[in-house]
Amino acid sequence: MWTSHLAPALLISGLVNTPVYLLALASFIPDILWLGLSVLGVERISHSEHHAERCFPYTASFPYSHSLVGILAIAAGFATLAVSRVGGGARAWAGLAAATVSHWVLDILVHRNDMPLTPFANSRTYGAGLFDLPPWMFFLLDYGILGAALSFYAGSRPNGVKKAGVLAVAGAALQAVFTFVGAPGTEARWVHAPLLMMQLAGMIWGVGMLEGELGRGGMGNGTAAAQGRVMEGNFVRGTERANEKAAMRGEEVPIRQERPVQQEEHDEKQYSSKDGLPREYEYVRRDSL
Repeated sequence: MWTSHLAPALLISGLVNTPVYLLALASFIPDILWLGLSVLGVERISHSEHHAERCFPYTASFPYSHSLVGILAIAAGFATLAVSRVGGGARAWAGLAAATVSHWVLDILVHRNDMPLTPFANSRTYGAGLFDLPPWMFFLLDYGILGAALSFYAGSRPNGVKKAGVLAVAGAALQAVFTFVGAPGTEARWVHAPLLMMQLAGMIWGVGMLEGELGRGGMGNGTAAAQGRVMEGNFVRGTERANEKAAMRGEEVPIRQERPVQQEEHDEKQYSSKDGLPREYEYVRRDSL
């Protein structure tokens, strides 16, 4: 599978309060590890002339990144690390872990009996081999799974229809390149693997930018604004007590000005993408009031 690995992330995004780009990273991380470990020589990706006319013209060995035991370990480790950084508790942990485990479930449908249960050499392997479908049929399968998830995503996110439209166009382009074009030449380790990693990184980065989770952009992202309002409330309550003491000493006191009423789609612009705090505080001297 290729773009369809994004589908579980989009579905889970409506169920947990976790950045969508992290869910996307969780979904793609087995492939990222496989390609990276292949470049390092720990795992393997090799161009196969026998499969040259198919959308996945490779033979692969990935006992660590794509065995069921390996993916379960990756899921637990990545979910724990992500939750320790962004929070979300057990619900977020379960969502991130499920996104990673979904990779094995989807890949077992398409790989050619090379998906192992364990990292050990004598492990049994599985795979239904749908990579060998005619390319146009594989395109419909892979992109169709993404399209089904996009229909749910469109109704579960702020400005979801616009975001889903952007992802649908980008996903179709990436899927077409993967299915019908492929990477140039036959050097899989040093050329194809890095190019495929760049595609995966681009998908994850694109989702984060679209959601406004990476940088200050985004299309109507409510998450940053909601987090900013919570932090603003904590900030104000915390400074009110400090202001009383500062006023008694005649020191500079932070004064909060009233925010103008704005439309929701512009609300996130009131907050810094770095720390979520409002940009509407200024310091004045107490005796100037």
